[in-house]
Amino acid sequence: MVESEDSLLLVDSVTLWLSYHLMQRRPTESILAELQEALDVALELRRSVILVGDEVGGGLVPPTAEGRAFCDLSGCANQLMARCATNVELVVAGLPLALKGS
Repeated sequence: MVESEDSLLLVDSVTLWLSYHLMQRRPTESILAELQEALDVALELRRSVILVGDEVGGGLVPPTAEGRAFCDLSGCANQLMARCATNVELVVAGLPLALKGS
């Protein structure tokens, strides 16, 4: 594979990565610290990076402690990613809504 500044890195889905680590009973702080490390590496790359994460906090509050922990973790992760991003888009029904950047 030839890598260049024009190549694109797509990470889909950060949400599944989060759920895997949460199900492994890893502490939330540890998961978020690892995500921040990955974001720091992504910022150093000389290429476009697209991170896909689901918005899970817009619906009903989960009835279980695990479900609420997952929603909280996802929200924190989305905030971390948004802070590091140049552009942030919320896509609903295939329609993008720019939240940050152009």
